[in-house]
Parts: sequence; C-alpha cells; structure tokens
Amino acid sequence: MHVLIETSGSAGDVLPFTALGGELARRGHRVEVQTSDRFRETVRLAGLEHVSNGTEEEYREAENDPRLWHPRRGVELIWELGILPRLRERLQAILDRQRDDTVMIGPVLGIASRMARELRPPSKGGAPLVTAHLAPSAFFSVHRSPRFPGLWMPDGMPKPMKRGLYALVELALSRIVNRPFNRVRAEVGLPPVERVFERWIHSPDRVLGFFPEWFGPPQLDWPTNVELTGFVFGDDGARRAQDERLEDWLEAGAPPIVAVAGSANVSEEHAFHRIVAAARRLRRRALLVTRNERALPQHLANDDVLRVDYAPFDQLLPRAAALVSHGGIGTTAQALRAGIPHLVQWRAYDQLDNASRLEDLGVGLGVNVKRAGERTIERALARLLDDATVAEACTRHAARIDAAASMRTAADQVERVQGSGRV
Repeated sequence: MHVLIETSGSAGDVLPFTALGGELARRGHRVEVQTSDRFRETVRLAGLEHVSNGTEEEYREAENDPRLWHPRRGVELIWELGILPRLRERLQAILDRQRDDTVMIGPVLGIASRMARELRPPSKGGAPLVTAHLAPSAFFSVHRSPRFPGLWMPDGMPKPMKRGLYALVELALSRIVNRPFNRVRAEVGLPPVERVFERWIHSPDRVLGFFPEWFGPPQLDWPTNVELTGFVFGDDGARRAQDERLEDWLEAGAPPIVAVAGSANVSEEHAFHRIVAAARRLRRRALLVTRNERALPQHLANDDVLRVDYAPFDQLLPRAAALVSHGGIGTTAQALRAGIPHLVQWRAYDQLDNASRLEDLGVGLGVNVKRAGERTIERALARLLDDATVAEACTRHAARIDAAASMRTAADQVERVQGSGRV
C-alpha cells in the first residue's frame, strides 16, 4: 500500500501523522508525508518520504505573526498564508503521486487531499481518503457543541438556535474562506461548496477521531463513518537537543509545575511571569518549556525556576505536579496520559473546547489567558493540586489510555480503507 499524508500546522498538528506514518511504514507500506520543510528531518527520521508543501521561512513567518493566536484573525492568517497560496501546487503534487494502491490521509486542513478525492474519486480509480481529526472540536454538533471563543452554545441551548449560530459562523467565514476557496475550485473544474468545515471537510470514505470516546463522545449528528482510535501520540525528540541541566534540576527538588505555551507560540512571556509568581505563592517549583528567553528574565531567575527550550512530554510530565498550557490537543493528551492536573490558558482554535472537556472529566480547569492574573492562576492551581477528587480522576483516566492500542487501531483503519470503492 502507498500512503500519502497531507498535514500542516505546528508540531502538535504534524507529529501524530508522522507517528502514524511510521507505524504504517513498519507494516511494510510506503509512506509519503506532504508537510512544511520545517518538519523534513522529523519525517526522514521516522523512515518516511518528505514532500514539501511550504518552506521553513514561510513557517517562521506565520509563527511570528501576532495574529496567529487571535480567535478570529488566526483562522484568517492560516487560510491566507498557509492554505490558499500553495493549494493548487499541493493538489497537483497529490494527484501526481497517486497509484493504484494509494490511500490518502488528511486532517481538518487537509484541503488538497479532499479536493483530490473530488477530482478523482475512488469509483473512478482514484485514491480513497481518510480524514483524521485530532480533536472533537472538528465536529460541529447541535448536541454537545464544541466550545469556541466568542461562540457561546451551552448544551441546553435549543437546537434551532445553534443551527442559526452555525449559519452566522458560515456567513462570517464566507469572505475569509468560502469565496477565495471557491475561486480556486472553479479554476480546477470543481463546483462551489458551502459549510467547508461543518460538512465538506469530512471524507465520504472514512473519518477517524484521534481521541477516545470518553474524551469526545460521538454525537448523533456527527458523520456516520466516524471511528475513534484513542489518542495518537507523536514526538520529535530524536532531532531535538535536550538541556543538560534538566535532569539534575528535576532530581534536586519536588515535582514542579510545568508551563508551556505551544510549539508555535514564541511570545507570551508575561503569561510565564504570572505562572512563576503563582507557583512561588504556592511554594512550588516551576519549569518553563519555551524557546522564548524573555520568559525568565533576571529578576525572576532563581533555583526554584528553570527554563528549557524543549523537553519530551512523555518523559517529563509523569515527573510533574501539574501542567499549565495553551490546551492544544497533543499537550492535553500528554497530560492525561501522565495523570496530572492541567490548567489551560486558552487563546483560540480547539483550546477552549479541550479545556471544557478536561473540566467535564474533573482533571483540569480553563481560563482565558487574557484574564489569567497571578491570583487567578494561583487559585486554580491550588484547587487542582489540593483536591483529592482531582488526583483520583487524573489517575483513573490515565489508566484508560493505551497508546500502543490506539496506534494499532488507527493503522488498522487505514489498511481497511485501501482499495475500497475502486473500479
């Protein structure tokens, strides 16, 4: 089988797909990963073939753009800089690489793969597509609706009102997404589409959710071909240098509060300053995992705080007392696996929804990063660290995660799709 994976975004978006590709390669399949040059070495070290869909310079440009973490303008930035400029190029690269035994895999932003499936459907000899969603927020539902910043849809809201709100979201996205996207579609001979993220993005062949049912229970209005695999973990520690001070620092004291801001977030130093202050009020050590050197200025430095550029979460978090993060799904899954409480300072995208699910499980809390002062962080962490029911819930849900079984399930699902519907 030939597997063609299209993925983009930050490390948290890309690494689960390279991990899945590595599992499929170990099963004897040829795997190509179309992603940014930023992850060329990560793909290569996984034993996979890299196909470029963007330069490292383009990745850095988006990473350093302050719009990236804005609830609305971030979507605009990703669409205008990350998707549209190279969409036809990505599409052609995918079509050119298809063989009789090809299976495509793409995430919520796997736009080119989804278009390739339309232009060359399996019923006419084209490759089937597996859409793989990292988080439950990819599924718009009028039942347990995803939580997005600025879009208030509690579970008790009447369903017609929710449908009306989704229609307003569609209208708001039309200028940013639908109109320019449909111009590209017309250029390649495809009809216009609406409700791109609500309906169109889900493949007719197979949709996977890279999360367990207890984290994101399927809703009645999700696509009927959804299969949940459990969390699919990925890491690129093999290509990342680790700080030599870290091990000695961890051994020298009690488990720390670990603070991260996401692999693509190179700013937000003031958020780290508030976390350090809150940790000290709680008489806890703090470990800051960020490339931002301003996160630990001289006046905050002491033996009770350490900043490192990188640390592998699967090894670090089981040695932590708690995690404070942006709430990306990869980081969320790692904290759940480690069995530690998690304070999410959400900004945009899936982060608020992930935080709400941690709250439902009793293992975490979510706060808007703009409203998270020292006292707010201190109170939230105290609640998470001192409540025995939180500790019990963390332990219980950690025991439910079987990373190896989830990876096997995901790879099995891809293999089952191969050849389906072809003539």
